Amino acid sequence: MARERVNINLSDWRQLSNNARAGIKKEILKYFIIRDSSDLERVERAALLIACKAWKQWKSRLVTEFVDQDKSPLELYPMIKKEDWVEFKSAKSTKEFKDMSKSKRELAKTYKNHHKMGTAGYAGMSIKWDKEDEEAELCGLPKQFEEIKDPRARDWMRARVTCDAKTDFKPKFRNEEDITAYKRLVRGFRC
Repeated sequence: MARERVNINLSDWRQLSNNARAGIKKEILKYFIIRDSSDLERVERAALLIACKAWKQWKSRLVTEFVDQDKSPLELYPMIKKEDWVEFKSAKSTKEFKDMSKSKRELAKTYKNHHKMGTAGYAGMSIKWDKEDEEAELCGLPKQFEEIKDPRARDWMRARVTCDAKTDFKPKFRNEEDITAYKRLVRGFRC
């Protein structure tokens, strides 16, 4: 959907017009049955997030598989206009772009605290977390990460670490960086 409706030379998804966003949402939502109207906003948001991610990944593939290989994608992707491809290739072949791309790849390798929310994001997960907190309260168990007082910091930690009632909501850490972040948040510091 995003490939067909969004120009490859748009530098940032946030620059996409409201009309284009509405068209993408409308097209994607044709495939969903939404029974509860209160879910509509969350489903629309998730649809746009998925479209954005797919569009970015596709542009990245265009660079690695076509620009870097000096090939043309026009036959494989007929929605790309020749003049758009020339502009895209030119922009992605500059030294500045290659240097920035390399630095971003290196920066991405250093990040260790990856979230586990999927496409739901904080908005979708907050509903789930609120229900979990209610269930814990009804069972007389502590809420997940209740020792972290700042609500945003608590949500940040919940997005990255597994906790469940079976372990009395004791966190299961995936790496040393999560443990360090948890200890700092309990003491009241931000990550």
